[in-house]
Amino acid sequence: MELHPLNQSGVELPRQRSLEFRSLNIRRWDEIVACWADGDTQALDDAWTDQITDLGSDWGKYEYLTSVGFSA
Repeated sequence: MELHPLNQSGVELPRQRSLEFRSLNIRRWDEIVACWADGDTQALDDAWTDQITDLGSDWGKYEYLTSVGFSA
């Protein structure tokens, strides 16, 4: 899965962060899909956070994204 960070152009220059494209292999989608299908945004946020912590210390940079891409 490709993670494209939030567009920083609307953020004041001294507060912009350098965020790069990242990729992450998520093996268990069940909880994320179920939360999305139920429209439970808080549970979806929690399930997403549980997965992106695999990015290590950078995970907080990818809590909010512009887009998520999938490839096979």
